[in-house]
Amino acid sequence: MYAVFESYTSFTVAEELWDDTDRVIGVLALLQQPSAPPFGGVAPFDYVSLDEVQDATMAEISLLLLAAGADPSRLLLAGDTAQTIQVGSNFRFEDVRSVIFQCSPNSGKKSPMKVDILSKNYRSHSGILRLAALPLDGLTTLFPGSNSVLAADFGLAQVSTSYLPPCDLYASQLVLLD
Repeated sequence: MYAVFESYTSFTVAEELWDDTDRVIGVLALLQQPSAPPFGGVAPFDYVSLDEVQDATMAEISLLLLAAGADPSRLLLAGDTAQTIQVGSNFRFEDVRSVIFQCSPNSGKKSPMKVDILSKNYRSHSGILRLAALPLDGLTTLFPGSNSVLAADFGLAQVSTSYLPPCDLYASQLVLLD
């Protein structure tokens, strides 16, 4: 596998191509040069917001934090760990906290990040939400620590019963894994 990585790296260097990671590393390197204060002497943004943060890499989040003057109180991140679309992403908000702690010079002196968990769903009733949560519950059961465990979502319309065919979902998945 490492040979594939080396081949890919050689190709991109020879062709002067950048991928997403190269772009972020390049910008971070420029901004961290002593001769060029962040943004070449231009003040950082007052606030930086990112929706769908679960699709960002930790390097990209570091870049956004730098754009906010390395001040976590100027950073607004929103996302849903159950909606990751990037291949190979294992996003967890705990990792974001770690990046912010490592990249913020005053992180130990400021109050911790405020996290608001929005669990009220305005589009779906409770039965659909319980059904949609089953695969994520299965992943959490089979692979503890692989995702952020949050309280269950609830819908505005409460449904007294939802029909699911009787089955032991997790047991059948375990048999398939054998």
